[in-house]
Amino acid sequence: MPIFVGHNSNRIVNESMAQMENSEGTRVGRMTRFASFRTRITAHKIENPDVGSPLWKFLEDNDSSKAAWWWSILSICVIAINSVSFVVESQPNFCCGNYTLIWDIINWVCLGFFTIEYGLRFYSCPLSYGLTGPRMREAAVYDQMKETGKYKSAIFWQFLVRSRIRFFLNFQNLIDITAILPFYVQLMLTNPGPGLRFIRVIRIVRIFRLLKIGKYSKGLKLLMNTMKKSMKALSSLALVMILLVVIMSTIIWMLERGVWCDESNNYCSGSGVDEEGNFTAGWYYYVGAFQGSTYSEGCSTAPYCRQPSKFTSIFPSTYWTLTTITTTGYGDMYPHTPTGKVLGCIVMLAGLLLLALPVTVISGNFATEYASEELIRLVKEEKKQKQLEEIQRWEQEFDHSMSQAPASFARYCHSPSLLLPLLFLTVNATGATACSPCP
Repeated sequence: MPIFVGHNSNRIVNESMAQMENSEGTRVGRMTRFASFRTRITAHKIENPDVGSPLWKFLEDNDSSKAAWWWSILSICVIAINSVSFVVESQPNFCCGNYTLIWDIINWVCLGFFTIEYGLRFYSCPLSYGLTGPRMREAAVYDQMKETGKYKSAIFWQFLVRSRIRFFLNFQNLIDITAILPFYVQLMLTNPGPGLRFIRVIRIVRIFRLLKIGKYSKGLKLLMNTMKKSMKALSSLALVMILLVVIMSTIIWMLERGVWCDESNNYCSGSGVDEEGNFTAGWYYYVGAFQGSTYSEGCSTAPYCRQPSKFTSIFPSTYWTLTTITTTGYGDMYPHTPTGKVLGCIVMLAGLLLLALPVTVISGNFATEYASEELIRLVKEEKKQKQLEEIQRWEQEFDHSMSQAPASFARYCHSPSLLLPLLFLTVNATGATACSPCP
């Protein structure tokens, strides 16, 4: 996290600068170079605010340290164990009282882990959570107040409350709290009832914890970014899909519904029969439209039978349209009339064209996003290398200036507030835990 020089240390630096101003010109020149060094460090801190406490980085950024990486591996393992146990428990040989103790132990251990993790993440959530741009940098400044124990500012408390609200409303955090709470509510409710059964149903949300693995997977992050960039094109295609489905469902219903048979037309002269051989009111195919209709199927008063149509309204027709337009075709509903079959062919061909469009958009955005990620990675590596080279140059200038600095400035360097801006920059740029000691 960012390190700020204390008031006493600033006083010592100012005294040292005053001594150098009163000394010979060479010392003034060295101090001028050091002042330029401090200016560059300050500018770096403003443009690159260090957001989040060490605890937050440990829980959220698996690249922040080796321990954070092992913590991410542990989280993935616990999520996997919890999800696998939920899947295995659904097997008849393992559910309904069998191995209940084993499943309870696994559930409570995983629940305790998730509860502790959620509590620590909620507690260490930075004030800039969910913010970008200038607001993020402003919140990062108030984050330092939290680190130093200065809670007097009203703006600080506003940032604190709003950051917790943003944390709670985050999609993944909502999944976490929804998966955790039912277990504790079930403990408090001792009287079984419909409410308790509903809570048990809500517990199925814990399987969605598998989505949290995406936080540790660069591939899943890349896929999510691709889908976000494709939403504009996909929304337009979704509108076209909705219009096409409604229009085609209406047309197929009118073509396949047949004739309405009820008491007003004496069940179509006794030629309407359902699958059980009973005469009931409803939509029936026209005479001869259904090729499988024969006298032996139950018609006692007519030489033919009208078979009931499955296209009874636009709603079941929508199901047929969706299964046809996606080239799935389960076969439980299909047209029998010649015009209905022609429309089915048109819907299938339209589905091929409609499905090809989003695939093209997604694949194009995926290639673009992948190339962007690679470019960003290369730029970051190059920038990091340049920063390291510049830091080494700054450190050499600083060591050279410190070698002939007054005694008061040397005491500042070796004082408990050794945490100079150089240490901050070195830690943030290299990920190291220490820098070379002052001379």
